[in-house]
Amino acid sequence: MPEIKNISYSRDKQKHEVDIILEINGRTVLIEVKYQNHIYDYNLKNLLYFMDVHDPVFGVVVTKNLFEQRGGISCILAWMFLLIFSNQTAD
Repeated sequence: MPEIKNISYSRDKQKHEVDIILEINGRTVLIEVKYQNHIYDYNLKNLLYFMDVHDPVFGVVVTKNLFEQRGGISCILAWMFLLIFSNQTAD
């Protein structure tokens, strides 16, 4: 089972912000929450910035109703994210 630790968020001096940074088995996963009907390119700019800086395994955008892959970013439904995350922390 994956080990999740070092849960945080980040905002730099240029006001680039990412909502959740997880360390899973020693690798970084970046998560941005955008609970809205449409995800536009400008919604991903901060996540893409942090992906360049942190070299994560992948990035995740938690959405209202979008389930798709955009390059190294997985857009998943909020209920699905909560189901996956609650399954990881149930032990």
